Amino acid sequence: MSAKGFDCANFPQNFYKKSTEKHEMMRNKVTLSAFVAAILVMPIAFADAGVAPLMFVNIQLLPFLLVPIIFIEAFVIKKFLKTNYGKSLLYSGIANIVSTVVGYLVLSILIFPFTAIYVWVTNLISKGIFSASFFQSIWFIIIISFVGLIFSFLLTVISEYLVLRAFFEKKNKKIVVKTTWIANIISYVLLVLVVVFFSILSALS
Repeated sequence: MSAKGFDCANFPQNFYKKSTEKHEMMRNKVTLSAFVAAILVMPIAFADAGVAPLMFVNIQLLPFLLVPIIFIEAFVIKKFLKTNYGKSLLYSGIANIVSTVVGYLVLSILIFPFTAIYVWVTNLISKGIFSASFFQSIWFIIIISFVGLIFSFLLTVISEYLVLRAFFEKKNKKIVVKTTWIANIISYVLLVLVVVFFSILSALS
């Protein structure tokens, strides 16, 4: 030990220990960030009810995503429900706004259990019960995203079906159901492509 209290003999060991601790803290932060990202991807960002989660990320994306969807779904409504394009735009706009609001409200409610899960998992990781690498796995994010995709899709279909059913009471129920499914499948394909595009763009920037 020197006069200033510097332990020369144990310096390499102490330095390695501190470096290891910093690395572990950084890995946990990355892990938790990945976990939160996966959770947020869950309603994450797919389709009309899935447009709502994107509002939390960037409100400017809303018209960019919602307007094309309204026009595309209006075309589907016109084709299958045999109405003019003007009315189809109106019905499509109302249906999409309703499903977006529903998605926003559901997401707002789900934030609370998601936060509780986040705290719970953080605690388990810090105690070494859960493996940090599990939440960094691409498969974990893919599975959570897939579950979120199905959840958002069904929520959107139900919301928009109820709106269209109110406008087309005299139409055959099966045709309204078919129209809703086809319109939303097209919408989801579009939104998935947009999300993938922005994800790649973000990764490259």
